[in-house]
Amino acid sequence: MSGPDYADWSHADLLRLRNSLAANDPMQAVLAPYEHAAFAREWTQENPMVAVPALSVAIPGYSLAKKFGLVKARTPGTLSEMAQSFGGMRNGLAAFMQAKR
Repeated sequence: MSGPDYADWSHADLLRLRNSLAANDPMQAVLAPYEHAAFAREWTQENPMVAVPALSVAIPGYSLAKKFGLVKARTPGTLSEMAQSFGGMRNGLAAFMQAKR
């Protein structure tokens, strides 16, 4: 039996789920990359001209800030989180381009 496919969830739904969990719940680490990807996907799809350059800097910057404790976060910055976020940007661009056809 497999669990939910978080890759298909909206950012709002993932954020709501994360906010319902204790900060130290192990599911935070499972959900964080999906939540970051959903945010990047949705923002990029809505406004790629702003999101792509902004997220290209913000994604690694936020992960590094988390990794070094410069921002308070429920999970540390990870390469997986960054990869999921950039994947979300890619998916958002693809959805934007598909909608333009």
